[in-house]
Amino acid sequence: MTRKETVICIDNISCTSCAANVERALIQVEGVDKATVNFDAGNATVEYNAKVATLYDLEQAVENSGYSVCSKKKDSGFSFEDVPLVYRNEMIKAVRINYRRGW
Repeated sequence: MTRKETVICIDNISCTSCAANVERALIQVEGVDKATVNFDAGNATVEYNAKVATLYDLEQAVENSGYSVCSKKKDSGFSFEDVPLVYRNEMIKAVRINYRRGW
């Protein structure tokens, strides 16, 4: 069995009853063992069997309960952390060279 734990960011969750609604929705997803929602932090921590449930299933449960999942990449859809380390170092080198040239 493949066990996973993930944290899902939730937009505009503001009270304990809201958190309880999202928790119930997450627990009902097949494969979820435990779900804890912290409305102060605006997130849910979910333990689940990755062979049965997917991150998409969990996000859909949050959205079906009336809340939206935060987008980590709202601005450009690109995060520097998404780039493998080897390529990041090459990108940094290129920026430094272009900066020195005045581009």
